[in-house]
Amino acid sequence: MPSKPSRLCPRCKRVVKGACEQCNKQREVLKDQRRGSSHERGYDGRWREYSKARLAQHPLCVDCEKRGKLTAATLTGHMVPGWADKSRFWDETNHVSQCASCNAKQDHRDRVKYSSGGITRVVVCGPPASGKTTYVRERRQAGDYVWDWDDVRLCVFGKDAGQTATDMERKLLTSMLNGAAHMLSGDTTQRAWFIATDRGHAQAIADIIGGVVVAMETPLDVCLARVRERGLSSDRERELSEAVRRWCVST
Repeated sequence: MPSKPSRLCPRCKRVVKGACEQCNKQREVLKDQRRGSSHERGYDGRWREYSKARLAQHPLCVDCEKRGKLTAATLTGHMVPGWADKSRFWDETNHVSQCASCNAKQDHRDRVKYSSGGITRVVVCGPPASGKTTYVRERRQAGDYVWDWDDVRLCVFGKDAGQTATDMERKLLTSMLNGAAHMLSGDTTQRAWFIATDRGHAQAIADIIGGVVVAMETPLDVCLARVRERGLSSDRERELSEAVRRWCVST
């Protein structure tokens, strides 16, 4: 497997390969400080005893079952997270048996749904042709702020996604994207969606606007097929296909 390409972390400006471990650790520390310890959130000895007894009665992950897969549950999750509605933390109708993987995915979805005190602020990232724009289009509401790299490039430079951007254009668009994020950081009421490709940059934007990152999980072969269906020039098709492969290798 080829090594991950070096890049400049948009947050700390260090040259790294793949995700910036230093910034990731700092984000986790800040996240834990905001959320409080597991004990402070209610996951104490009483909860562990309750969860153990419940799992004995409901041993299978409900999310996996919905997909026709039988997986042993390892924890008790909340349909509505306790940190979003403390009154429902001990509500038995709000509890579900889950495996660790499904619980982590739900936690991510919950953070998207309840981010910024209920004000949705999401940065969607993923390889070319992964459906980022469609994802936002299906979820945005009237009045939402949407920053789509391709749309802005078309407006500013008259170039669509089928044309290669120059280094100058990329730098200018990145500067505009960062400026828009900083502008929104002072407004706690505006719902916002940002569409980006680079994971590190996406996380940096999410940190600025107080939002979360959603990484598209579209399979490699689906993305490549969509690129081929666009009717692009051979050079542009090759460029986007390589970008798709780089993204998938780095996951």
